[in-house]
This record gives sequence, structure tokens and C-alpha cells, in this order.
Amino acid sequence: MNKTGSAMNVLKEKDLIEKSGGINFNSPPDLPTTVGLLKLFFRELPQPLLSNKTFQGLFNKEAPQDISELVKELPKSNYYLLRELIIFFRQITDHSDQNKMYPSTLNRIFLPLILRFKDPKLVANGNCIEAMILNPEKIFDITIQPIKKKFRW
Repeated sequence: MNKTGSAMNVLKEKDLIEKSGGINFNSPPDLPTTVGLLKLFFRELPQPLLSNKTFQGLFNKEAPQDISELVKELPKSNYYLLRELIIFFRQITDHSDQNKMYPSTLNRIFLPLILRFKDPKLVANGNCIEAMILNPEKIFDITIQPIKKKFRW
């Protein structure tokens, strides 16, 4: 997730997806390009996934109950997208011994993208994504299914 594909490859793949209506899973893009597409998706959203108001409420909150109450105030589409993103991140971090992707790493990479907060100091000190990755069952009232099949790029 730290490596992003070249801008040219990311934009080329985005164009292919938009023209075809989806990803060709028989010939998926390489991992860095896929990461670049995910980052681009969040950058291009008309509004950030987490509003500044929500983030200010979440800032330095680590108790799952506190975070749960705040994310439930998000618009439904934002809530469900955030939930699925956190499930995905949790599944990635479950294999951190192999992929070196820890909750803190994903927090550092994705918080600025899903927040777009103007004060970089606040973003740098925020840990709400990390807290969500560590406690998705309590925050979103879900059960995470472990990935049984290894996917190779």
C-alpha cells in the first residue's frame, strides 16, 4: 500500500474501468496500480468520506463505543463505504507479518485521503483509522471473516 503505480498506469487503468464498467479480473492491474486507483478514488470524491466535523469528534478517540456513536452519524453511503474499507484494511493487517502493513501504516497512508483536512498537524496526529482497524467488530457491530485463500499479484 506504500507503493503507488505510475500516474500514467493509474489513469490508463481508470479509463479502462470507466469505459468497460468494471475491472477485468482475468487480467487485473498490478498491485501498485490498484493501490493508486484506490487512492485516486478517495481523492476524487466530491466530499471527503469523513467530514471535518466527524473527524474533530473522532480526533484522539480510541474507545470503540465513542467512535461507533460518531460514525453512525455519517450519511449512510459514507458509513457503509467506511465500514467496507475498514474490513478490507483489517484483513490486510491480519497478514502484517508478511505484508508489513500495520494499522498505524494504513492510518498514515489513508487518513489524509479520506479526510482532506486543511491542518496537516491534525491529520498527522489523528489515529481514528487505526482505532477502527483494531476494533471493527465493536465499532460497526460486525463479524470479520478471515481471508482463507491467498491472492497473488
